[in-house]
Amino acid sequence: MCPGRPARDTVALVRYPSRRAFADMLADPEYAVADPVRMSALSEAVLQPTRSIMPA
Repeated sequence: MCPGRPARDTVALVRYPSRRAFADMLADPEYAVADPVRMSALSEAVLQPTRSIMPA
């Protein structure tokens, strides 16, 4: 836990083929329809891009 930061009790890790694929998904009109459903199930959503430390 980090002082001054909210506690997290659930974390989801998602891997996309590329950052472009992720951006394309966000731009898709069908995603825009589903996103309010996703957000209604969450108190907060934090996107944290990462890089693999394992060789490709």
